[in-house]
Amino acid sequence: MDPLLLRIVIAAAGLVVCFRGYSAFRVALALTAFLVGAHAATLRADLLPRDPAWAAPALVLGAGLVAALVVLAVYRLGVLLLGAAALVLLALQVPSLLPTETAPRVAVLAAVALVGALLARFLERVALSVATALYGALMVVTAAAPAGGPRPGAAPTPDGLAPLASRPWLLVLFGLLALAGTVAQLSRGRRREAG
Repeated sequence: MDPLLLRIVIAAAGLVVCFRGYSAFRVALALTAFLVGAHAATLRADLLPRDPAWAAPALVLGAGLVAALVVLAVYRLGVLLLGAAALVLLALQVPSLLPTETAPRVAVLAAVALVGALLARFLERVALSVATALYGALMVVTAAAPAGGPRPGAAPTPDGLAPLASRPWLLVLFGLLALAGTVAQLSRGRRREAG
């Protein structure tokens, strides 16, 4: 592949990751699960029906869809349960703040679990938005950086990151893109929640 074309593809993908990374993350996760599920079904093609002709492809497609739905559901549930458990465990570390009676204590811990689950859900968006904005900005900057190494016009590689430190405009571009991507992703989430 032409190194210039590769740089353009990396820069375009970096912009998508930088400005739409959080929403694209869920799509990529579902797509990966779909491919794994479909692949797992095709590995046992000998067990798939041969007649009618549409049955085997339909089962492979169904396996992929089931895998994608399960992964997305478990992912959401896992984030919520982790946040709930973390905050309940933290609350249990200060028992003097909890009621001594069993029923009120359980009610308070249930409320704490709900707050923990909601907090984890909120922090998930923030953490993934910042991480994808940073990585997307890095993709764009490495695509824009003059290639390191012996070949002029070589594709960007980890060794090609060396020119970033010697060119301040690339660091400024990285910082501005990362900040703009983070703000864009977080403000997009707030607009969606408000509307």
